[in-house]
Amino acid sequence: MPKQKTNQGPCSIYNCNKESTIFRSLTDNAFAKALAIRTLQQYSYLQINQQIYPLPQLSLADKIKKMTTIIYNRQRKESATLILEPNSFKKMLEESDSDLIEFFDEI
Repeated sequence: MPKQKTNQGPCSIYNCNKESTIFRSLTDNAFAKALAIRTLQQYSYLQINQQIYPLPQLSLADKIKKMTTIIYNRQRKESATLILEPNSFKKMLEESDSDLIEFFDEI
């Protein structure tokens, strides 16, 4: 007899509209890692063992590309001046894209 699939959804992430048959259970270990790197700030309502759609994690290259796009748009399209003060630069990036929150702490 085949093993019955235990992770059948639905996804516990608010407004998750992924049409997939692939779900994962949020484990203790994954929860602890997400807390450590502050990923759960966006999903603070999630609990251990809830069914979630596996969220793709952005690689360092993806984050650098997002950062570059933000800088380009601000300078070329919005004619904004370059921000040279590190804390202001970090704040500008984090306000522009939530995926870049804590980016500078990673690198």
